[in-house]
Amino acid sequence: MTTFDRDRALELGSQMGLYQKKVGTRAIRIKGPFQVVTREGLLTCPDGYLALDSAGFPYPVAADEFERIYDLVSVPDSRKPQRPWFAERYEG
Repeated sequence: MTTFDRDRALELGSQMGLYQKKVGTRAIRIKGPFQVVTREGLLTCPDGYLALDSAGFPYPVAADEFERIYDLVSVPDSRKPQRPWFAERYEG
C-alpha cells in the first residue's frame, strides 16, 4: 500500500487533473471556538465555519481556509433554505 505525505503528494502535482465540486457547500460562520461531531469523531475548531458535506454530515473549516477556498453563491429567494431558528445564537 502506498502512503502519501504532503511532499510525496506534491511530487504528483503536474500529473493531477483539476477538479471542481459539483454541488454547493452549505455553511455558516461560527465566531470563536466550537466542536463538531463528525463521521471521523469529535473535531474542535478555534474559529471558522460549520459546513455540511454532500451527505448532510457536519464538519468544521478554519476561517482563513474557508475564505481562501469558497465564494458565496447568490441564490434566488425562492430557492433559499429557511434560516434555522438557532442561527442568531451562533452568528456572533
